[in-house]
Amino acid sequence: MKQTDKQKSNLSILMYMFTVVISFYTVGELVGIDHSPAYHYETYLKEIAIALVPLIITLSFPPIRKMLWQSFDTSPLSSKKIWFYIIGFLLVYYFIFKITFDYEIFISKSWVIYYDWGIPYITYFTYPVLGFSLYIFSRVILAPIIEEFIYRVFFISFFSKWINVWIVVILQAAIFTFNHPFSPFLAGILGLFLGILYVKTKSIIPVLICHSVWNLYSALVMNFDFWFIPRW
Repeated sequence: MKQTDKQKSNLSILMYMFTVVISFYTVGELVGIDHSPAYHYETYLKEIAIALVPLIITLSFPPIRKMLWQSFDTSPLSSKKIWFYIIGFLLVYYFIFKITFDYEIFISKSWVIYYDWGIPYITYFTYPVLGFSLYIFSRVILAPIIEEFIYRVFFISFFSKWINVWIVVILQAAIFTFNHPFSPFLAGILGLFLGILYVKTKSIIPVLICHSVWNLYSALVMNFDFWFIPRW
């Protein structure tokens, strides 16, 4: 009976992997995300759709849903070392970002040009509060949750059963890089660090904090021109 349950669980996991991959690229193609400017309501709604579909699929598979709930372990947050890693990484990542933009290396030229214009995204919106709210929901809340679960929690937990865990960390970082073509170098560093942090903590919360805080900082930089927020 136990062997049968295990086989059913493995089959469910394989079905989940296949369904998520197909849905991700199918929804992306259907909504045409690659052709949308970063500062349109439509773009954020498309990003929300792309993230919501895999999240719904995740919640639809009992073994995967259980894995998601169990990953929200708060115990690592009681460690000062973990907070040191989180804050230290965010500071280091900021300086790496600054170097890549200042010297225009390992970054999309169009992104550098638009950033140098210094025009806040929010000025393009007829309803700024709505625009910024969609940005926050899409890139600070929803996207980090589904990305951290799929890339870090699921990918590392599943494949490390057969492959050395550090090889799996590198593999998930490479896939994460591939899916962020406008800034592959920066995405690769983020994916690698978050993979290491997840292995150390076995919790989605520390990696989610890093990812969401960075995206929130980026949201403030790209949408506003506050003097007290350092630009990279």
